[in-house]
Amino acid sequence: ITVITSKRVLDIQLKDLISKKVAATKLSLIQDIDFKQIGAIPSLFHYGDIIMQTAAKEINFIAESIPNPEYVVQIVHEFIGKKEEETEEKEEHAAS
Repeated sequence: ITVITSKRVLDIQLKDLISKKVAATKLSLIQDIDFKQIGAIPSLFHYGDIIMQTAAKEINFIAESIPNPEYVVQIVHEFIGKKEEETEEKEEHAAS
């Protein structure tokens, strides 16, 4: 299960009834996000994998078989862009 909010990304992996792995990162730490659709069936039914690369120390997140991956990547890019703009505005305001 992958959950993407306007502030962070959570990746929850359930292997069996007693084994669970949870990873999380702030959205601001994502350096690159892309998607891939390999094959005719994923392209036909509009699903694919989303790959989110974070800082070198952090985990890379891979969300598999996500519906409309291109749209999800676009939304995350917008979130990242808004965070960068807010940071720049705060820095400009602090400098003046």
